[in-house]
Amino acid sequence: MHHVAREIRTRPCPPAAYVLVGSRPLTLAAAVVEAWEQADASLRVDGLSHAEIAAARPDLSIEQRLLRGGFPAVYADPLADVGEFMRALVAEHLARELPLQLRVDSVHDFERFLRAAACRTGRLLNKAELAREIGIAGSTAAIWLDTLADAGVITLVRPWQPPQGKPLVKSPKLFFLDTGLCAALLGIRDEQALAASPHAAALWETAVHAELRRLLAAIAPRAELAFWRDRTKEVDFLLPTRRGLALIDASWSEFAPPATAGRLLRIRDLIGAGEVATLAVVCRSPHGQSLRQPAGPDVETVGLDDLPALLG
Repeated sequence: MHHVAREIRTRPCPPAAYVLVGSRPLTLAAAVVEAWEQADASLRVDGLSHAEIAAARPDLSIEQRLLRGGFPAVYADPLADVGEFMRALVAEHLARELPLQLRVDSVHDFERFLRAAACRTGRLLNKAELAREIGIAGSTAAIWLDTLADAGVITLVRPWQPPQGKPLVKSPKLFFLDTGLCAALLGIRDEQALAASPHAAALWETAVHAELRRLLAAIAPRAELAFWRDRTKEVDFLLPTRRGLALIDASWSEFAPPATAGRLLRIRDLIGAGEVATLAVVCRSPHGQSLRQPAGPDVETVGLDDLPALLG
């Protein structure tokens, strides 16, 4: 990236005049630091949003969009081989460059770690369990997870912290930031494999997380996405809106299961009904349609298209 830094230095423009596009955030960040000599001169932008993908490829089903993910390169060329793109991304960057940065002795172990992390998207993170599965030290697993987060591959969502008291659980949930990359690491290549996969619901929750993450960054940049969980009940996402808290579940179905409404209402009452403005279940709506069917009193069933209006 030295040539990028040199090009930036030759043109006296503010950082906002440049858009650096690529799948290697650490390398891009290094170029920014070299050019402007400050680490906070850039704003990281995630992959394409659901609305952007729908506008670029309205012919794709929701399942196909999950498998493609949000990397712009897989939409720029209608004939792009998505499988080959993901294989190259894993082989040439994630399994080669990141281990070099970490000075990893076994690239094979790091790639196994990547795939094991993909199996845990949408789940509570247990670092000790993950380390045991790969046969590495817990401290090594923690360093590798931090590196994947810095590289824009994963993120951790923390449990909701009540204004008074302690969170009900301490472990964060792990999410991949791109469903296409996660599906590729899981070996899910097509819609048939997705329908048969035990990871389908987790991939859907990962997609909903990505949309909520983008929307929250726009409406409340300093706020953090969270989840709510106790020993018997869970809501996938909790986030602040202008009207109050929103409790949002993700369901890999076209309509929310009836029991979901009761569970969300019980959690709302535990938090405080006056604090919660929105209860919703994000379902896998049919292509070209928007679901808004009643899932119970005060609970909406919505599709990805509905989220901006729901949270606005």
